[in-house]
Amino acid sequence: MKTTQLRLWIRVLCCLGILFNSAMLSAQFPETISVPSFTGKPVQSSVLRPGVRYKVTVSGTYSMWRWLPNIDSVGVDANYIYDAPQSEIEAMRWPEEQYIIYPLDTVISLPLPHWVGSQEIFPPNNPIISILFPLYKFDFRNHMGFRIDGSPMLPRQAYNANNVYSYVTVGLGRPLTFQILDSVISVVSGRTLPAYLDNAGHLTVRIEETGPDSIYVDECGNHEATTDANGKMNGVKINIALLKNAFDPNSKPINLLTEGEFQRIGLYDKGTFYCVDSISCSSEIKGSLALSMVFDRSGSMLFDINRNTGEIRADAAKQAGISFVNKLSEEDNLSIISFANSVSIDKPWSKKNQNPTAVNTINSIYSRIDGRTAFYAALIKAIDETKKQTATKKAIIALTDGVNNIEPDVQAVYNAISTSGTLPIYIVALGFDPQEPGITEALENMKEITKRSNGKFFTVQNAAELTAVYDQLSTEVKSEECCTVFFKDIAPCDTSKADTVRTATIYFMDNGSVKTKDITYKTPCKKLLAGMRMRDLDPTYSSIQKPIRILQIKNASQFALSIPQHAKGEVVIELYDANGLLIGEVYKQNHKAGKQEIPLKIKGIERGYYRAVIRVNGTMIHQLPVEVVQ
Repeated sequence: MKTTQLRLWIRVLCCLGILFNSAMLSAQFPETISVPSFTGKPVQSSVLRPGVRYKVTVSGTYSMWRWLPNIDSVGVDANYIYDAPQSEIEAMRWPEEQYIIYPLDTVISLPLPHWVGSQEIFPPNNPIISILFPLYKFDFRNHMGFRIDGSPMLPRQAYNANNVYSYVTVGLGRPLTFQILDSVISVVSGRTLPAYLDNAGHLTVRIEETGPDSIYVDECGNHEATTDANGKMNGVKINIALLKNAFDPNSKPINLLTEGEFQRIGLYDKGTFYCVDSISCSSEIKGSLALSMVFDRSGSMLFDINRNTGEIRADAAKQAGISFVNKLSEEDNLSIISFANSVSIDKPWSKKNQNPTAVNTINSIYSRIDGRTAFYAALIKAIDETKKQTATKKAIIALTDGVNNIEPDVQAVYNAISTSGTLPIYIVALGFDPQEPGITEALENMKEITKRSNGKFFTVQNAAELTAVYDQLSTEVKSEECCTVFFKDIAPCDTSKADTVRTATIYFMDNGSVKTKDITYKTPCKKLLAGMRMRDLDPTYSSIQKPIRILQIKNASQFALSIPQHAKGEVVIELYDANGLLIGEVYKQNHKAGKQEIPLKIKGIERGYYRAVIRVNGTMIHQLPVEVVQ
């Protein structure tokens, strides 16, 4: 009984302490700025003092399209367009992720999530795809997405399901400027047209001044609600680390939660403060790092990163690599591998300052640039060498600027990963142009390599982005333990509202001041509304998954369609011309479930490209280009 009463008093005092200290929040809280999506106008911060380090965190989502009433701020965050409403796809105002083109070829169009800093312009110079978008083009890097001082300045990071991205900058005695761009290019006039009127939502920017001894609440995993035996929400598990010296490049972050500091942690959720009920941290054994760095020294490393910057790839790689190794501990083991026509181990396993030193090795690599790209062979060599090490933490960081063009193929890398144990591979793709042949496949292979190894994939288009990625990795490969903090008796989700995604605030009391961190987690609410597409909300929406495909074309007079087993109801096929005008319904008939071929006659159609839209029970399930050849 005494233990129970003591525990109750501790919880009461904890909550009272949070309430008392929250009065200081107005004086201690970092600057918070709201950036609207529907104006395009820049919003300025206060002046950032020269030489002072600041952490900039951008969170939230917005919509470039009005979705549904009261559900209008999803689809885009600070770094990615991650979802698009079906209504926009049907209206040809946004592309599908892929198109099926006769004879059953698949053309990758615009996979989501799509980085807003991409240099890709859609549609590309492809007459078959262009026919689907006769009025508009999308230029992502110049006309779409969140901007800092006019540029997509956030370092390229993997898509964050919590829609939160951060970076550290140094003040220059002037404010930062934030804005959200949304414009399209008119195909007819060539002009850039603003498209803000149907936007909704905003992004939130938080700017925190952080000295070398600052403490910061950092997310280190996804958060999740817990449920009881009846499926009712009864708590939430938050995965965080309480880092000290998190942004001091000369110091390794310390997770204070492993030292008992969780007693000063609290959660504010749905108008109520909660104290920690329990905490558990990963049982990682402290130890040194074994890191293999892989550098590309093929001939293309003498090229510019891209046409806009004039920066040489080799110079950027050398600068970022040297900056990275300077942040390594004297106790870490390092191997440096480079590749062109062949693979070489330029620095065998040793400390960074043992001969040959890491800095001298990287300088030497970029004094002998020539040849092709044996990237996969270099990765396999790095895997074989690194898995032999006995260090607690192992990792591979590989940089390349081109498509692998020397044996072996990517399957050999997959095979090596399968026997490597816990060995994350981080790949940095430098200066890739998605419009060039073979690039899309090469990038997908790299993504798959990092996925299979539990690593990460980055693409960068200038030297600043490259340095930022390596700075991020310098912390990530040496990350501290992650702790799961449990808060119980959280208010259950409201099934009558869009309560599937909830934002709460973590509080940490630090010597009279209050540190805060907004976190987002999903609830088990059964009435799924927020962020859902029309097909999830409308019970009449077709459940058809497989597309109806063109199987054959005969003299532009008829073609046959195969209806999947699960297609049932009224099938309508519409034909549109190059200007997006409806020519008419070329087929309309009810069908039972089952695979059927439909003969379809088309007469009086001129030679050229058209768009076929196939609907079942009034709902579009597929659209694809049709080429008429006479």
